[in-house]
Amino acid sequence: MRGLNHITFAVSDLDKSCFFYETLLGLRPVAKLKHCAYFLAGNIWLALVLDAVVAKSSRNDYTHVAFDCGTEEFAGLKEKLLAFGCRQWSVNQSEGNSFYFTDPDGHKLEIHVGNLQSRLNAIRENQDATIYDSELFQQPVATKIPAILEFDPDKPAFIEPAKVLKRLENMPENCVICFFNDVIASLEKQGRLELITQLKSEIGFNPVYLIKGLAKPVALLHPGVGAPLAAGFIEEAIALGASRFVACGGAGSLAASHQVGKLIVPTFAIRDEGTSYHYLSHEEKAVPTNAALNAALNAVIATLKARGVDYERAGTWTTDGIYRETRKKIEDRKKMGCSCVEMEAAALFAVAKFRNIEMAQILYAGDDLSGEFWDSRNWHNRTDIRESLLELAIEACLKI
Repeated sequence: MRGLNHITFAVSDLDKSCFFYETLLGLRPVAKLKHCAYFLAGNIWLALVLDAVVAKSSRNDYTHVAFDCGTEEFAGLKEKLLAFGCRQWSVNQSEGNSFYFTDPDGHKLEIHVGNLQSRLNAIRENQDATIYDSELFQQPVATKIPAILEFDPDKPAFIEPAKVLKRLENMPENCVICFFNDVIASLEKQGRLELITQLKSEIGFNPVYLIKGLAKPVALLHPGVGAPLAAGFIEEAIALGASRFVACGGAGSLAASHQVGKLIVPTFAIRDEGTSYHYLSHEEKAVPTNAALNAALNAVIATLKARGVDYERAGTWTTDGIYRETRKKIEDRKKMGCSCVEMEAAALFAVAKFRNIEMAQILYAGDDLSGEFWDSRNWHNRTDIRESLLELAIEACLKI
């Protein structure tokens, strides 16, 4: 026995029950067919199945299903349920706030504020209570789910970038993020860059430049490699005064049709890294700020169209584990709409959404993961593609 797999309720009106569980209780819809629907209640799968012989009356005993509810949401949710006409079938006589009610088919339910740990604490002094494996239950309540899923939206954080770094008067609001250190070095050698400041980490100094000779100020920086470092440097750039970003980088291609240099504009990122989960709850999608209204994304698309550049809008797979990109995962990500894989996009999008700033990205297809064997295609040495991509990113950034 590995745990509770799912709960199924027979229902007489699938649409009415779906409305009840989604709109009133706030469960997350997963799938709907003609005869059934699936929801997630936290990590528990709830199935609603249309049944012609649903019982007309509820059981008379205490058997019921309880849903977890936060202290802040309890009163409002209880009021909504009563307003909907839910029947209260019991009163609370135990630890923690509870409201006992029935769904449209009479299934006995409860919303409860508390958890197993708080219940054990409440009964610990009871002489009739026997608590087994007490060391396990003395673990923090947070261990009931993986720590990476414990999203806390609280601001400010213990170390808040804006409190650590002073805003720079000469820091442009528009900023290009470039993952090509060789191209940045070439621009510096040509005299096209002016040093604004230097960020620092244990790998050394990371310069932030002003790109000279443009119609308006645009900054340029390399964010490092990998989601944690990139997110950290973007946080610091935001603290310095940047708020509109266009990123350019390379990615592994998952599509056999991609030639080296094929441009991909990510419209979403599959979050297979850790950093984004500190900025967005696990239920949220990592997308370019606001895909429908995003000025950065629109600027990227407008630039590519104006230049007549062939590009593809698709999802990207962001992973921390470059040596754990298995064949099964590759096939699964392709089915999810991803045409490439890289290490930062999900984190960049998550930081942008959390900080309410503009962020879009352009990637070029580099190495190939679509065949039987990995093919590097010498993608790191395609300087012509990388230089052209940076120029497109700069042009797009000027449009924001």
